[in-house]
Amino acid sequence: MPWMDRVEATRIAAELLTDELVVCSTPMVSSYVRALAHRDRNFYLLNSMGMACSVGLGLALARPDRRVVIFDGDGAVLMNAGALTTTAAHWPTNLVHVVWNNASYEATGGQASHAAGRTDLCTLARGAGLEQCAVADTLDDFRQGFRSCLRDPGPWFLVANVQGRKEDVAGRVLRERPEAIKKRFLDAADAQ
Repeated sequence: MPWMDRVEATRIAAELLTDELVVCSTPMVSSYVRALAHRDRNFYLLNSMGMACSVGLGLALARPDRRVVIFDGDGAVLMNAGALTTTAAHWPTNLVHVVWNNASYEATGGQASHAAGRTDLCTLARGAGLEQCAVADTLDDFRQGFRSCLRDPGPWFLVANVQGRKEDVAGRVLRERPEAIKKRFLDAADAQ
């Protein structure tokens, strides 16, 4: 299946983001967002695979006045799928969970994830109790879907089926110290 280009999808996300707080998972997801859509309101998790959903949920609950967007990977979601049930239990209407699904564990060598087989991520999210689920296979689908997620009450779960370019964006986030990422994000999150 010819899925959409992740670089172009990330650029669309950057165009549509305004004052939302963003949580990025894994070094690969963080690297793409850092390279193509950096903002002070982005929080980059480093080596915390599977934890973006939990961090984003906590942030959404702590800041109900702000829209919170999670950029996650399919492997990371599968690693901590139980967090989806916690999101459904708390039902934060200000939360948007975007999953860049390339059907692989890219950060560890590109091994196929279970999203490459019988596991359907939207079905998984719906089974956890998240009702607003969408899949985007094209850039137009992604633009329309992400726009709806940013506008309409959530929680939202948007699966963006992507293929990556072989551009080297990995490692750019890792040059920034975790303490600096945290300070910059907190300062920006507190600013209105």
